Amino acid sequence: YGIARRNNVLVACGFGIVRTDDGKTWDNIRAPLLFAIAFRDDDYVAAGGEQSSYFFSRNRGGQWKSVAHQPRAHLDSIAFASEKVGWMGGSFGSDDHQGLFATSDGGKTWQVCKVAGVHPTGGAQYWRGLSAVDQNHAWACCEMSIARVRAR
Repeated sequence: YGIARRNNVLVACGFGIVRTDDGKTWDNIRAPLLFAIAFRDDDYVAAGGEQSSYFFSRNRGGQWKSVAHQPRAHLDSIAFASEKVGWMGGSFGSDDHQGLFATSDGGKTWQVCKVAGVHPTGGAQYWRGLSAVDQNHAWACCEMSIARVRAR
């Protein structure tokens, strides 16, 4: 479940997406269970959720499109450093990925990203929070760990 604000537009997700322009009008959009939502810029909003659900809007949450996300993971957190660079954290990673993904093309494609270091050491499976540092790094956290993540 997430909430994001940019200028006078507020979007929130959970069992669907809610959008408002400072309370003047309200829109409810049907969607699967979503856990994270974030603005990339003034117009683009991304939301992620269960079973690799990934939605995006190019008009401040007015209309939404669904895109299949690979590799499969529940998408629990999203953060953008710029119009091109962003990260997503997920649950249920596998041996070939730890549930952390990066984009360098504004969210069109997502690649498995590298974890630079996990503290305390140990496996991490449920990346619930992300904070973009710059074009190359973000911080990610899960229940028991925090890690620095590299985009490439």
